[in-house]
Amino acid sequence: MNDPLVYKGSLRARWGHEMLKAMDSIMANLGQIEWPFLILQGEADRIVSSKGATTFCAGAASVDKTIKLYSAAFHELLFDSDAAQVRAPDCLTAGSHVSFSIGIRRYRFLD
Repeated sequence: MNDPLVYKGSLRARWGHEMLKAMDSIMANLGQIEWPFLILQGEADRIVSSKGATTFCAGAASVDKTIKLYSAAFHELLFDSDAAQVRAPDCLTAGSHVSFSIGIRRYRFLD
């Protein structure tokens, strides 16, 4: 990919530390998440566990929540070879949803 808007540099240790702290905080307070949300997740993603996204969705207290899993998709849904299966209508059908992505450490949810 030759897009100047896509960062290709390395991650800093501080960024990783803060991300892990934020994920711990979210998981510790999962039952307090009551706002509507939509998660679009690739099941073949090697960066963010789809099992973690499913656990997040199941544990959140929100009554208006949706998770849509794409079996052949990886991490960047809109840039994958199967990107045609992920389109705006997936997001738009959610109407009131706030769309965001969250990473959950893989090792926590592996069998």
